[in-house]
Amino acid sequence: MKRAMAIGEKVYGHDHHVAINANNVGQILKDQSDFARAVEYTRRALRIFQATYGSENPLTKRAAPNLAGIEEAIKAKQPNA
Repeated sequence: MKRAMAIGEKVYGHDHHVAINANNVGQILKDQSDFARAVEYTRRALRIFQATYGSENPLTKRAAPNLAGIEEAIKAKQPNA
């Protein structure tokens, strides 16, 4: 996955194609319970969307709840204190 992302970034730059792919990879990793990497990819997507389109763009507004969902899943996996 990292190699594919690096190639896409080299070819397209930090545009929406790379961000969309990062967001999708983040969701796949969440589904696989690989939360640390899911956060990494989803945060990357969110940063690119915000920088490219601003906080009110639908793509940005989609990535933000995805990140929140990953953070909720992390909290749900933690034992109660």
